[in-house]
Amino acid sequence: MTSKPPDSQGGGQTFVHKQEGKEIIVLMPEPVRTRRRVVRGVLLGLLALSLTAFVIFNVLPDRGPQVRKRTKKVVQFTPASPAQPPPVGKGEMLAHFGRQEWDSAFKLAQQVAGQGDREADFVLGWLLAEGKGTARNEAEAATHLGRALEERVRVPQAAWKLAWLYERGLGVPRDLDFSRQLREDALVVSSANTNPDELLFLAKLWEEGRTGQVDPVQSSVLYERGCQGEQAILVLQRATAEGHAGAMERFASFHYEGTFGMAKDPRPCVALLVRAGQAGSSEAWLRLAELCDKDEELAAAAAPGNALEFRRRAAALPGAGAKAYRALGKALWHQEKGPIPEAAALLVKAWELEPTVPAVELAEGLDQGLAGLDMDPLEAAKIFRLANEPDRAKSAALRAIEQNRPGAWVEMAEACLVQGRPNGAEQVLRDGVKRGDAASSHLLGQLLAGWRAQADDFRPRPLEAFPLLLAAAEAGQRGALMDLYLLCTRFREVRSRAGRLSKVQGLVARQSPKGGTALKLAHAHMLLHPSGEPGAEPTLANRQKAHDMLAPLAIADLQRLDPMLQRVTVELGEAWLSQALPGGDPAKARTCFRKGAALDLSEAWQGLARVYREGLGLPKDTVRAAYCMGRGVMAEGCGD
Repeated sequence: MTSKPPDSQGGGQTFVHKQEGKEIIVLMPEPVRTRRRVVRGVLLGLLALSLTAFVIFNVLPDRGPQVRKRTKKVVQFTPASPAQPPPVGKGEMLAHFGRQEWDSAFKLAQQVAGQGDREADFVLGWLLAEGKGTARNEAEAATHLGRALEERVRVPQAAWKLAWLYERGLGVPRDLDFSRQLREDALVVSSANTNPDELLFLAKLWEEGRTGQVDPVQSSVLYERGCQGEQAILVLQRATAEGHAGAMERFASFHYEGTFGMAKDPRPCVALLVRAGQAGSSEAWLRLAELCDKDEELAAAAAPGNALEFRRRAAALPGAGAKAYRALGKALWHQEKGPIPEAAALLVKAWELEPTVPAVELAEGLDQGLAGLDMDPLEAAKIFRLANEPDRAKSAALRAIEQNRPGAWVEMAEACLVQGRPNGAEQVLRDGVKRGDAASSHLLGQLLAGWRAQADDFRPRPLEAFPLLLAAAEAGQRGALMDLYLLCTRFREVRSRAGRLSKVQGLVARQSPKGGTALKLAHAHMLLHPSGEPGAEPTLANRQKAHDMLAPLAIADLQRLDPMLQRVTVELGEAWLSQALPGGDPAKARTCFRKGAALDLSEAWQGLARVYREGLGLPKDTVRAAYCMGRGVMAEGCGD
């Protein structure tokens, strides 16, 4: 066997083996040298990783403070996990409390409340308020009842008792508004509760009017949920005898359906509905008309008239509403003699009162010019679309496009979006843009921004949306400037190009004094974030301008806005509450937080909690602070 020099490609040695006069060339690797290279490579890689980690954690400057400075600090109030074991002595405390052994219940409640249990705080507060097992002390009772609501308003009994104290001014300043708010919160929590005892307690409050008003219907609903059908029937019987129209309607449904073992007898049901209708309930007449449609013989025997007559009575009542007009209009439209002008007038009236509840009959009349209606395919397309008739909407929109009606391409595109076809909508809108339709530019900008389509095969393009929304805004299209501003503030790639954000800010600033609520909020948001970045530091003058712009706005206007703009209330509150700012005003901060709390913003509730807890601009109130903390947790959507 002979050896040759190492092979430059194989990395091993080539051997020639002679066997029976033949030479066989065999390539043999070098195992020892190969293993050495592998081990050396692994060691070098580990050394490089170690050096990289050392540089990152010890040499580079710490950017943690900068990140924390830009990050909003939000206090989290996390409710105790239900998986944790109950505090020691809680079961014994509840047992003594249920047996009305007040002395032992008070001692155990003190021990369990010291472990942070909120139900124990409720027991302790109730005993102190009633003077059971201890001397009466309403002020201390209010403190413990407030703690029971601290993690969240999930102990409605504590809210009721605390409302009782504030209503009478026992241990706390008398405050009827706060008392009413506590009762409303307790009712909201109890509406999702299935505890029979609690439901019966609330039903009694509604029955006796201890919630502020007597409501037999609400009381009967709670009695029914609490499996006390006999009591629900008694409440409705008394209210019916007193002439309560709502109670008559509900009691009529009991007769018709045979609720709680009552004999199914539609005749007293019809008689009760007639009485409720005569008392001024349009809902009763409409319900009676529905019964007539099901059983005309019964209705004719129990009460004079027919379904059409009952619908006429409902529509004739003062303030009947769109539902009654729509019901009568549809009934007249489908008579054997065909649509009549009276039906069309009623449907038009209902559509004007409730433009979001469509009637296909009205769309047919507008599309074909029936019953004296002027032909309007564009309006017909809108009604067809809202009535979930996209194919008929597209047909009507196509006729409007042939007439070159402004907005016709938008209706065609909206019908495509209802069918889940954003690409088809884009194609239609681009045709409208070519023809100079500003509404098409607006909707196409919204579509490309990703706000109107969720289909997997559609790719949002915010950069392409900017010139479309800008053209719509310059053409005076309503809402286009607002969408343009949101586009710039939400997408970094849009505002990164020089001049874009400043141009939009100039448009917003010029139009906000005479513009709507959304523009005022946008201008306020711009003043707080002049560079479009959340971490931008506004000047004190800008904060004052933003507050002056926000102060006169009504809560109802703010509720219709985008959540991003609603948060301006919180940002302004924090700006005025900051002690680092000269001229900080806790009163203005409290006003801003209250507006945000009315919108149920978690951070606004937490800001109010800080104001009351630290006594910023008003006396300290730990009870209200605990309540606001609980509402903040509820607004965050924490689990039970």
